[in-house]
This record gives sequence, structure tokens and C-alpha cells, in this order.
Amino acid sequence: VNGQACHLHILLKMPAKITVSYIAQQLKGTSSRFMNELSGNQRIFEWSRGYGAFTVSKKDVTMISNYIKNQKEHHKSGTLNQDFEQV
Repeated sequence: VNGQACHLHILLKMPAKITVSYIAQQLKGTSSRFMNELSGNQRIFEWSRGYGAFTVSKKDVTMISNYIKNQKEHHKSGTLNQDFEQV
């Protein structure tokens, strides 16, 4: 997990029986609730409506993990991977 002010990247392994929409709903709902409880329920935090998801090969997990870990550097230097950063 790593992110910027405008977006977040998460690399996870999930069972085939669980849908991407369910994972997104759980991650967004739980984190929004946590952030807003931290702020005294001022509802200052909310996610955008959309999300993106990609399937990846096992051979690419290390490369993608490193990309996510170094997200701040990619944004500073302009070395973004358009496949990962496209909105």
C-alpha cells in the first residue's frame, strides 16, 4: 500500500470467490469510517466513486510492489507508468 494525496495503490492477493467490487467497498468503507471517526465524525474524508483494478502475473509482483513503494519518487521525477496511473 502506498499513495499520494489524490490516489492510492494497493497490491493484494484475493480469492477468486471474492469480487473486486466487494474488496473496494470494504476498503473504502472501513477507511472512510476510521478517518471520519478520527476527525470527530466531521465527514471531512470521502473517497471518489470510482476505482481501478488490474490482474497481474506472479512474475510481475516484485516489479509492481517496487513501483508502489516508490510512488512519491515517480510523481516527483515524472517517471509514472501510464498503465498504473491512468484515471
